[in-house]
Amino acid sequence: MKLIQEVSLEYRGVTSDKVYEVDLCEVGPEQFVVNFRCGHRGSTLREGTKTPTSVSKADALRVFNELVISREKKGYGRRGSSVDEVRARDDAVLRCLASGHTATGRWSRSRAVWRCGELQLCQAESRLNDLIGSGDAMLDYCIAWALGQCGSAESVDSLRRMESTHDAPAVRRIAAVSLLEVLDGADLQDAITECIDQLPEPLRHLARNGPADDFSEELNRVVVEAGREASYVLDIVYLIDNAHVRPALLELLRTARCDPGVFDRVRHIFKAAELRRDAEVFGIVARQFEPISSKFATLGRCHDPVSELLTTEENSRQSYGRQTRKYLRKRVWRTLQRIADSKQSCDYTYLAAGVLQAFSDDDALPVRQERRCRGGLHTRSHQFDSVHFDQYAKYFVFNRILYGNSRRFASDPTGLRFRCVPPFEPGNDVPHEREEAYPELWDQHPESVLELLFRSRCEPVHQFGVKVLRDANDFSRNLDAEDLFALLKSPYDVTNCFSFELAVSRYDPDAPDFRLVCALANCACQEARDQAFEWIDADVADFFQSTGLVVALVSGPHADTRRFVRDRFRNVALPERTMQIIAGRLMVQLHEFDLKDYPVVADMVETLLLVCGPHLRQVGDEVIRELLDHVSPEVQRFAGDLVLCHETFSSHPPDDVIRRLIESDHETVREIGVRIIGQLPDHILLDSVKFLTGLTRHEAADIRIAIRPTVRRLSESSPEFGERFARRLIDALLTPGAASGVPTHTAGILREDLRDYLAHIESDVVLTLLQSRSIPAQEIGSLLLATNVSSVDLSVNEIVRLASHEIRAVRESAWKMFEDNIPGMLAESEDAVKIVDSRQEDTRLFAFTFLCENFSKAGIISPDVLIHICNSVHSDVQQLGRSMVTRMFERGHGEEYLVKLSEHPSGDMQLFAFGLLEEYFSDSSDWLLQLLPFFIAVLSRGNCGRVARVRALTLLRQEAMKDELSARAVTEILSHMPATAVIADHAGAVELLLDIQMTWPEIATPLTVKRVGGQSEV
Repeated sequence: MKLIQEVSLEYRGVTSDKVYEVDLCEVGPEQFVVNFRCGHRGSTLREGTKTPTSVSKADALRVFNELVISREKKGYGRRGSSVDEVRARDDAVLRCLASGHTATGRWSRSRAVWRCGELQLCQAESRLNDLIGSGDAMLDYCIAWALGQCGSAESVDSLRRMESTHDAPAVRRIAAVSLLEVLDGADLQDAITECIDQLPEPLRHLARNGPADDFSEELNRVVVEAGREASYVLDIVYLIDNAHVRPALLELLRTARCDPGVFDRVRHIFKAAELRRDAEVFGIVARQFEPISSKFATLGRCHDPVSELLTTEENSRQSYGRQTRKYLRKRVWRTLQRIADSKQSCDYTYLAAGVLQAFSDDDALPVRQERRCRGGLHTRSHQFDSVHFDQYAKYFVFNRILYGNSRRFASDPTGLRFRCVPPFEPGNDVPHEREEAYPELWDQHPESVLELLFRSRCEPVHQFGVKVLRDANDFSRNLDAEDLFALLKSPYDVTNCFSFELAVSRYDPDAPDFRLVCALANCACQEARDQAFEWIDADVADFFQSTGLVVALVSGPHADTRRFVRDRFRNVALPERTMQIIAGRLMVQLHEFDLKDYPVVADMVETLLLVCGPHLRQVGDEVIRELLDHVSPEVQRFAGDLVLCHETFSSHPPDDVIRRLIESDHETVREIGVRIIGQLPDHILLDSVKFLTGLTRHEAADIRIAIRPTVRRLSESSPEFGERFARRLIDALLTPGAASGVPTHTAGILREDLRDYLAHIESDVVLTLLQSRSIPAQEIGSLLLATNVSSVDLSVNEIVRLASHEIRAVRESAWKMFEDNIPGMLAESEDAVKIVDSRQEDTRLFAFTFLCENFSKAGIISPDVLIHICNSVHSDVQQLGRSMVTRMFERGHGEEYLVKLSEHPSGDMQLFAFGLLEEYFSDSSDWLLQLLPFFIAVLSRGNCGRVARVRALTLLRQEAMKDELSARAVTEILSHMPATAVIADHAGAVELLLDIQMTWPEIATPLTVKRVGGQSEV
């Protein structure tokens, strides 16, 4: 499509400002169309066509001319406002103001008063003062507002009276704001002082003296704790608006949630900012109205005009309804629109920039797509269109400012969202054409755009701003160098590329601007950095003479720039003094970075060590201490590196420096501290046994590991040191309370590094190690037991205890002591046999073999020892005891064996005792009575020991039938038979007693025989 002819028309009236644009376009060979666009100035224009199908050029010209003439007959004129038109507009407003209380046309007097304020008609001030006191609160509110815009000292008294005596709170508030606008000098300061006096303590003191952070904290506390009762302070704080209170107010406004009580104050501040032309506050509050959802909805139409301010209850439980939110969002744009239409271009760009600045990339939302149906309700088929919404589609005033004349975006049916106009979709390339509302006003004030680019963190704003500055060629070419450098620091590619183009046009290779090259090298645009590298490579030596340039590039934000400078730096020969200056400035620069700047700090430190290392060998100790105070571990490690390469400190470092390195929270810093210690002269380290012991047992594992090679080296060079050090570690092992991992590490050093220096450790220390609760201490004790402890130094009981130790190596050493000292074991056999009761199974197996081989001959050990073995709680030991008793039985000790073994609770041991009884005892009745407890114990067993019970009864029957004495002994035994005996055993006992009674009637038995029915019954 080719534009052939275009006419722009406009209509300006007292209440309207419209534009009408007509285009004649060629769409093909001999095919032409006539299109038009119309609407209110600053809004999205409605598009249409007068030729639904293409026509010939003659017909198109006819339609084009007829359309232009018809518009001109309706009052439209060629675009371009003249001084006469402005004067006519102002005169019309003044006539309407003087026409009385009744409405003139569509305007009321209050509307005319408001318009005087919008147009800043100073000539209306006297008339406005005369209208005060009419009894109409709406009119008084508008007068106070208008005087704040166009009033002077002449209106001070009137505003004071309205502030102090008017019945309507809204009028008093707006009068207070306007009063501060017309006051100046000492009067203004007195008024602000009065406002400060209205604050509660301690806000009052902090508002006067600061600091701002304390005021912010106290203000938040007052608003949060006291709630709506204290929210009035927000109105006062905005009136004060000094350096101490403004930051707190701005932060509070950015986070305000429009809740009841707070919202009223936010709206008051919004109105005041609108009056004051306070772009920052106006923009922040305007932005808050966009994302925060309304709190409630009302039925019907409910606007929020100025009159609502006069009737709103301060204690309302509801605030920020749907209609109120809609009204406020539109009011922001309407305010900007009226300012622009009033030809107050500076105010428009200033306030619009404030609104745009309030938005950021964080406000971007996910793109959305909706399907909408085309076709009437009565049609059979429906067609669906896809409607796309970009990231900022829901922000009404944002889109109105940036896309008021855009072909990409248009408002949707709600009028509050902006949709994409096909074929444009989110993600498509941004067009080069200007799209903002009122582009001519932005062209008049490109400085506002420049300031906006400095402050904004929103990509669409930067896209808009760069377009404006590209069109303002003269302004952009003459930008101040500092402004250009600031643009080059922008995080947005579109701004970087534009500023890069400006920088290239300014660069003179014959007289290079080092600051410009530095700005390009640190720019986010890769192309700009590559260009800076190329310029530097053209004359490296000359560029590197500038210490400021080198420092700025070494500490720059981009890794490729830092690497480039480091590589070139290493190949450039600079004077000693220059290198020292660069090194000193870089170390000072390090203090400006914190933990989040780790990559930059790491590269700076690497450059300092690689390039400036030889020039840092004499740095002062205070510089090193200052570096150690830095929060970054890289800087602290760098301080350690300075000590390592220092002419003096490498061999005699300050004690406090070493201590701070060792006690650092960062492993890399502690490591460098240990390295410094490791390179100290040997004569110093050899006298530092206590210090090295502390490092070896340090709670930080990295320190323990790092110092270990030094300890090994010193021990190899000085055996005396090794012995002293080993002794200290042994003592430390026996001291409880060490950190986790320390004892294990200590034991490892003793076992692997200092084993040759442990021969002097005494046997009692070894035993103490073995008895320790610390496993590492026991391990060292087991290591030394075989070499440092002789069996002759230990009692048999001590060896037996060692044989039950948890560590196998200790048990094996104890076994060897048994084998090496058999005579001693035989001499103290009563203690030696205790080994069989060891809780360790392998020790018991050793004991079985040892006893069987060395203690099995008769007479070697006493019956008491054998009986002790049999009395063990372990079944395998009992079995060994029975075997040894069998092999070593002596008839002279038979009774002792039988009596003591018969008392054993084990059924197997009692059976064994029966075997002895049957085999080794002669015919005698005395022994039966001696074994009375034995028989009672056997016969009282329940379901266990059945064989023993049967054999006991059998033996008793056999003995009872021998003679009368034996029968009496058996009777005595059976008479003590407990009731708990098994029924079968009772029957056998009764039968045996009957047999005894029948054989020896004279023997009294516990049985009584009765005859019942001719039969005997017991």
